[in-house]
Amino acid sequence: AKDRAQYSYLDRTTNFAQYTKIIIDPIELWIAADTDLSDEEQAELQKLADYFYETVHSSLSQDYQIVEAPGADVMRLRIALTDVDSANPAMNTVSTVLPVGLAISSGKKLATGSHAYVGKAGVEVELLDSLSGKRLGAAIDERAGGKNPFNGRWGDAKKAFDYWADLMRERLQRLTRASRMKSSMQNVYI
Repeated sequence: AKDRAQYSYLDRTTNFAQYTKIIIDPIELWIAADTDLSDEEQAELQKLADYFYETVHSSLSQDYQIVEAPGADVMRLRIALTDVDSANPAMNTVSTVLPVGLAISSGKKLATGSHAYVGKAGVEVELLDSLSGKRLGAAIDERAGGKNPFNGRWGDAKKAFDYWADLMRERLQRLTRASRMKSSMQNVYI
């Protein structure tokens, strides 16, 4: 569904209401070994990872105390960026305005699920009990940008990061409410 991760796991026996704090590990960049990135490109990707970390931190700090040390009431959040591609603003403009570009972009959208020349981001997320290391939940997702040539080179990726940060907070709120009510988490998903 539109608002769900492509793949997800949730330990439905977890009492999420017991957690009031969270450790957010630095966001990892997983880049294929055969990828040849310049120092400038690596620096850009690190800035994106830092942006995502700050976005997640800002979102989750509204409901959880962000801490550094494990504890009985502490979850650990691990995030890896697995696939980040920049948009090509010039070609995005061409494929948005010119009829042949629109046709190519629409054909790519039908075939692959995303338009041509837009940015995209992939993420893997794991939520653990900070003491035992027990997996509480996990998700893998990918988001592609839309046909907006004014988003700039990394605007689509940043929009995905903002979306995921808000979604993490909303899902954790729902899981906590369900745990407090001791209701079934069958209809709660990541």
